[in-house]
Amino acid sequence: MRSNTLSQNTIPCAPRDIALSSFDATDILDAVAYIRKFKPPSAALSVRLSPAGLVDTITLATPSRVVSVLWDPDAVVHTGLQKTAVSALFSDPKLVFVGFGMAHIALLLWSSFGCHVRGVEVSALSAVPDSKSYGLSPDAFIHHRVSDKVSQRAVHDLWEGTHAPQGLRDASTTCYQAWITAV
Repeated sequence: MRSNTLSQNTIPCAPRDIALSSFDATDILDAVAYIRKFKPPSAALSVRLSPAGLVDTITLATPSRVVSVLWDPDAVVHTGLQKTAVSALFSDPKLVFVGFGMAHIALLLWSSFGCHVRGVEVSALSAVPDSKSYGLSPDAFIHHRVSDKVSQRAVHDLWEGTHAPQGLRDASTTCYQAWITAV
């Protein structure tokens, strides 16, 4: 496990520094145990695909913590042990997953790992069914649901990874996406 910190100043009512723990795919069992240790009632979910079309990054987040599991994007092979560990994580009845594009994320995880995922589409969560926040993009959703003082453009840039230097863009984008979803 590697520990680091994600920093942000885009959403003022959210933590400025977020704990980041990264695991290699070979340590997937440690990652699952680490996530379960914190017993979050829900976790925001983001994934990234390799050039071959398989999931090479799974990132889970709460408002104060991000956990990411990374496969080598040039040699993504999901072993039986990794598939079993990922399936065990996503079948935990005590953990609800949330995401933007949750149906798409669930299909990607199914095609890469053969696991079922129970999750909730974040943009469908609103206090009033006909609320303006239903079905919005992540940046518009944060602007309408979290704070209207948040710049949609700044959230969009954080979500798309345009905030990061070129070398870090791929590594941090799914972390920021999961974290924005958790906020």
